[in-house]
Amino acid sequence: MSKQAQPAIDPNALMAQVELLRQRLAQLEAAIAELERARLNTARARETIKASSENDVLLAPTDPDYNAIIKVRVEEKDKSIIRLGENIYVKLPSEQAIQILEDRERILSKRIGELKAEHAETVRALEAAESLLQQAALAAQAAVMAGQKGEKK
Repeated sequence: MSKQAQPAIDPNALMAQVELLRQRLAQLEAAIAELERARLNTARARETIKASSENDVLLAPTDPDYNAIIKVRVEEKDKSIIRLGENIYVKLPSEQAIQILEDRERILSKRIGELKAEHAETVRALEAAESLLQQAALAAQAAVMAGQKGEKK
């Protein structure tokens, strides 16, 4: 019986693939973290609008890094100003603002789910590539050992 020759595995190409997969995992993890932060902030904004009532005093940061916080009083419970895009804000009825924020949360959740699925696929591909790399290393080690045994004869 003849043994079928297995295709040679190029360890350098495989190592490059492993590195690319690791980089992609890092990118996916960063994107997922950013989207989860955005979803959490959107949920907080929605809940703040729902929970506030006229004359409530809220603490509002003056900048994204919270370098300063000021007290503000809710003057119109039925109106809210929300961000629709980069530097685009609009004053809407609070119920409509809440609906927009809920829609935004759903969109973010869907995208997070998609990225998590891609992450899982990438992990499987990385594990397969690492396994092939390990097999190539073992095969190379066995070939070296076989060569050393042949020299001793």
